Amino acid sequence: MPCLLLKGDIIESKTGTVRWALEVQKAIPDLSLFYFGKSNSLQKNQYLIKIAKIGSIYIILPTFSNLRNIAKLLKCNSVYFVDIPSLPFFLLIYFILKLFGRKIIFGLHGFIQRDNGIKGKIFRNVAKHETVHVLNVYDKNLMEKIGCKRIFLIPNFIYSNSSEIIRCNKFIVLFVGRLDINHKGIDLLVDIILKLKTNIEFHIIGNGEGKNVIEELAKKQTNVKYLGEVNDEVLSQEYARASLFILTSRYETFGYVLLEAQSHGLPIVAFDLPEIRDNIILGKLVRPFNTEDFARAILDFYNQYKLNKEKYYLIREEIRRKAYDIFNKQKIIDNILKLFL
Repeated sequence: MPCLLLKGDIIESKTGTVRWALEVQKAIPDLSLFYFGKSNSLQKNQYLIKIAKIGSIYIILPTFSNLRNIAKLLKCNSVYFVDIPSLPFFLLIYFILKLFGRKIIFGLHGFIQRDNGIKGKIFRNVAKHETVHVLNVYDKNLMEKIGCKRIFLIPNFIYSNSSEIIRCNKFIVLFVGRLDINHKGIDLLVDIILKLKTNIEFHIIGNGEGKNVIEELAKKQTNVKYLGEVNDEVLSQEYARASLFILTSRYETFGYVLLEAQSHGLPIVAFDLPEIRDNIILGKLVRPFNTEDFARAILDFYNQYKLNKEKYYLIREEIRRKAYDIFNKQKIIDNILKLFL
């Protein structure tokens, strides 16, 4: 029996990694999902391992349900680590699974493989002896350099089976993501918006510590609409009505929002990060982290839209078609299944 081992709470967490694990399990019904957290799932083949944090260390609580679920985990013949828990916690679980002779697969959905500190060094020394799933060429090259032999480059897939494109009478630039500075570059987003004309409308979706910055921007700029967190239906409508999608991240592992955007036929403007370079069907990658170039790229797409709207929508249809072909769900799920063999 293969399984996924996830460090996030599948009920409380809203991260892209948790969403990926749930979508993979949905596509592979016999796949069990074990996760660390506090919230019980009522879904079949989903098993909670309750943990508590003491200082900076996580511990597994000595409860009957935990013992029962850990016993089930140890019966899995292949265990896929979806991202890596805190290091002492991870090493304990890893060595117990190895003691039981289980196949280990590491999914590099986070950034520990790039960590230059002791945590990254320990992880890389462990991972090079196991099967590794990477989402981008950058991490593939990194793992090859340290001597990892079993590397599988498998991108994310589009979760939906169909999507809509709505012809709107205005040019809307869409941003979707966590509102933080260090990772998602909210400071860069603000600078870009302030450089552009007010007849280009910006819609911003997301939450995080940068929320106040975006709220203040929306109050001052009539062309900025902050929607906060939205449900899947509203999100899909925003993608469908938008004209362009922007990503201002300083680093990524994949950037699933790029797939969501392109499944609705949206061109992309982003900084030229090696992690996302291969995932852009049509768009503009600009010098990191030059907001002048970024604003100019948005203006270029705006001018294309104004010049010939019909042609612009034909381009969007082509992006959508290619997105569903390249990031086809069944094709990629078939490749994920091969990891467990």
